[in-house]
Amino acid sequence: MKQLLIIIVTIIFCQTSFGQTYDKEYALSIKKNTEYLYAENQDSQRAFDMLMEKVRQYQNPEMRTDTTVDYVTDKAMNFCYQKNSHIQVTIFYVLKKDLLVSDVVETVTEVPLIENGSIVDCVVGYKNYSDLNLYLERRKSEKHDIQFKLIRGDDGTRNCYWIVFDNNRNVIAVLDTSLSTDLLTGQSVNYNDYVQFPKIWLQIF
Repeated sequence: MKQLLIIIVTIIFCQTSFGQTYDKEYALSIKKNTEYLYAENQDSQRAFDMLMEKVRQYQNPEMRTDTTVDYVTDKAMNFCYQKNSHIQVTIFYVLKKDLLVSDVVETVTEVPLIENGSIVDCVVGYKNYSDLNLYLERRKSEKHDIQFKLIRGDDGTRNCYWIVFDNNRNVIAVLDTSLSTDLLTGQSVNYNDYVQFPKIWLQIF
């Protein structure tokens, strides 16, 4: 799916670019502008992957590259240019300000932060990654009573909750510390069914 997305986006962008004239000076202006993240390569897919890695590091070093595919695809621009007489490259670039969470913060202010009840009650109250992550970051900074990490797969950490997301970053399950019960439904589950989903593990001290 990821490869298909990249191929589709690359075709669309390159088709758009073919009708315009870009040169090395324009590419250089992007490279020199600190407001952009960029990557270039003769292989357009490689250039896109390199940009995604830069975005991951810029946004959140813990975030796996494959969780940012849709987001970067929506924000990134690209064009092809002749680097010299023998080499044509593709440069992908994105404005740093487009990667900030101002739109997410606005959403959170419209939905009151959940403070009543235990930390588990609060976590269960959030429905998407953006709101939950902001809450956990604030909780960790202010009260220092939790530890959490975004992963895909299973890194072996136990005695923790799993907050599981779908590909649209919506919460689909919250597993208890035994990883055997979904706190959203109260039903028994097999944690192996959720191993390949993006998730946050959460430890409470």
